[in-house]
Amino acid sequence: MKKNILIFTFVVFFALNAFAEFSLSGLVGTSVNLLTGTSIEDDPLRAGGSLFGRIQLTGQNHNGTFGGLIRAQAVATYITPENIPSWSWWQPTNIPYAWAWWQPNEIARLQIGFIDDFAVNEIVGWGYFANDAEEHVARQWNNSPCGFYRGTWWGGASLSLTPPIPGLAVNLAVPYFVGDTAEDVYRGIHAQVVYNVGDIGRAALTFAGNNWRQTIHGSNLHPSAVYASFLMNVNDYTDMNFGITYTFPERDGIYVYNQPFVAGFGLSTMLGDMGLNLGDIELKSRLSASFGGRRRHNENEFDEHGVWLGVRELVVKEPFIMRIGVLPSVEYNNFRIYMNTEISFLAGGDFDSAFGFL
Repeated sequence: MKKNILIFTFVVFFALNAFAEFSLSGLVGTSVNLLTGTSIEDDPLRAGGSLFGRIQLTGQNHNGTFGGLIRAQAVATYITPENIPSWSWWQPTNIPYAWAWWQPNEIARLQIGFIDDFAVNEIVGWGYFANDAEEHVARQWNNSPCGFYRGTWWGGASLSLTPPIPGLAVNLAVPYFVGDTAEDVYRGIHAQVVYNVGDIGRAALTFAGNNWRQTIHGSNLHPSAVYASFLMNVNDYTDMNFGITYTFPERDGIYVYNQPFVAGFGLSTMLGDMGLNLGDIELKSRLSASFGGRRRHNENEFDEHGVWLGVRELVVKEPFIMRIGVLPSVEYNNFRIYMNTEISFLAGGDFDSAFGFL
């Protein structure tokens, strides 16, 4: 009963606060994949494209202590045999992309709803394309380990604290909307400490808990991990980002999975118009490397007559994987045009070597 009262009170509070400031924005774009392929035998060359668009409304009260956001978004990623675009209205985990926030003072800020925050993967992630377009253009990279904390992406609540220490911030997020038991919810807490070092850059340390119950054989394993990164402001035109990720071993019965150690690097620099009479030309590049992963499990061993010989440990070593991306872009009138190129390769471990490009 107490839970129902709290939710009702929040909804009424949200509705009765008249917003004094509104902002309406939108984004529309298209991406074309000219060619992608791998060195794997019988793997065909592929090409494709997507259309995407969204509209977003934000608002806050007159003194800036309470506000909210709501977004509608759609994506068309392929054409059906009937030549009709397949549109999908985007609702992650069936939760609308919307939230409300309350900031009673300069120290604390509370947010409830969809939590899309605290990412520190500038240049290599959301900052690679300067806006949300990379959610569609660079989806393959963003959904793979790159050594950087990509932020929360689920429904729940978050608390941001700015203590009276210059440059320091503490962030906490709890995935209330994706759990069942209290254990499911609170084992998935994310905690982050951020320190801005003046004009030099920003250091961040993040712990991301595991609130998923899928096993090692499942498709969505998210074990707990620790991320450390440093964003460096080299000068007015160049930024660099360094990141590393350590993922805790995951156990599922007799199976133990040690996920790879991941390191990443990103570079962004402005080159000016270079005499082309266009807008500013920007060059970004990113690199990630993962290594040291392995899977272990015990297995009964028998001889040719079926006599049990004992238990042996089987180890499958993950390969070394490296990905390199280069992205020049140029501004033309109200548009920015990107030419994305990425290559990747894997070698070593108990897998065949392979090469891929995009």
